[in-house]
Amino acid sequence: MKKRLISLVAAAALVGGISIAQAPAAKAGTVTVAGDTQVQLYGGVKIYTGWTKQLDSYGNVGNKVWADNAMATDKAVDYQKLNKTNFQDFSMSSAGTKLGVNFSNKDANISGKIEIGLNAGGNYLRHAYIKHSFNNGLYVLLGQTSVPYEQHSFSIAPNVTAGWNILSSRTPEVMVGGNLDIADSASLDFKFAAFTPGLWTPNAPDATKKMPAFGLDLGVNFDTGFGAPARVYAATLVSTQKYTYYDNVTSKYNATNKTSYAYTAGLVLPVSMVTFQTQYQHAKGMSKLAGVKGAGAEGVAPDVYINKNENGITQSKFDAWNIEAKVAPMPCVSVALGYDYIKFKNLTDQPNTYTGFLKKNSAYFINANIKTTKYTTLGLEWQHDSTKYDKQKDSKAKGDLFYAQYTYSF
Repeated sequence: MKKRLISLVAAAALVGGISIAQAPAAKAGTVTVAGDTQVQLYGGVKIYTGWTKQLDSYGNVGNKVWADNAMATDKAVDYQKLNKTNFQDFSMSSAGTKLGVNFSNKDANISGKIEIGLNAGGNYLRHAYIKHSFNNGLYVLLGQTSVPYEQHSFSIAPNVTAGWNILSSRTPEVMVGGNLDIADSASLDFKFAAFTPGLWTPNAPDATKKMPAFGLDLGVNFDTGFGAPARVYAATLVSTQKYTYYDNVTSKYNATNKTSYAYTAGLVLPVSMVTFQTQYQHAKGMSKLAGVKGAGAEGVAPDVYINKNENGITQSKFDAWNIEAKVAPMPCVSVALGYDYIKFKNLTDQPNTYTGFLKKNSAYFINANIKTTKYTTLGLEWQHDSTKYDKQKDSKAKGDLFYAQYTYSF
């Protein structure tokens, strides 16, 4: 059969024209291009707005409470009281808008994805990979995609709650994975990858030698008879780097290797129209896994730092856990609520130049998603955060987020 090369622009216009005329069910079309490759165009437009009261925003929706008094030395000024009345922020954004292409070649058992993010701040590459699948359920993936580490939250805000939003979680990698049946009603999936440890850039000191980082994610999916399959999962990340620093005790430059790691485990349990989920994670030297969104470096603990005596390297640690639930009484409506918590454990060892870092944060949230048409969804969320910073015993602060988004997906 003679094949023709059809431009994606023309194909998108054709699909759009058919949708308007015949209003079929939402289903992405495919385009045949040279080399027996099937191409599927997809994407979405998102517009959102957030109003925060004392919650760190600065043009985007943050996830920690802003408290100047955590860093203030002037005790004559009650910064916390001042912020409660004055620190408010309103912002709108189109971040989250994306355009992508799925491609596959059945003869070669090859599939893949190219996806870019589109917003006023500039376009950026989200995914770009090739996946070779084998008949035994295994596959090899090469390219940029998410690291094999799970974090689950029903929050719909862009930065969700502190502790559950990996910053820069997509990176070039080589991954081996598989989906295997282990029983009549259960299956096992796994991912193992090697990648550049660029997810964790220390504030100080600088890494002088970087080794590959590794990630492993294991999950078991099984039928419970109460609804959709449940999932139990566990994942870990490991990265070793060499750091060079000046030791004031010996007046010499020293070098040391430090291994950073993280591990997590969780459960997703659907029961009829309700889905419960809970997760725990611990990390050492990987503070950016906490997903703390702030203005610059303030409020975000360094992955590693020279300790207060400047005679050694210390790695920051944190623990996080959450418990959440979502109810979907009908296909077009869902309501979710949850409690998320994170605590950094050893920030008191850092030098006096590091002040005002987040020590712990807890968040309550409730949201609703309403399908307004087959293709569009309105999302609404309220979030209440309580944040405590180190160094100042009175550095507690509370804040609220009111968030709305509207999305169109195709």
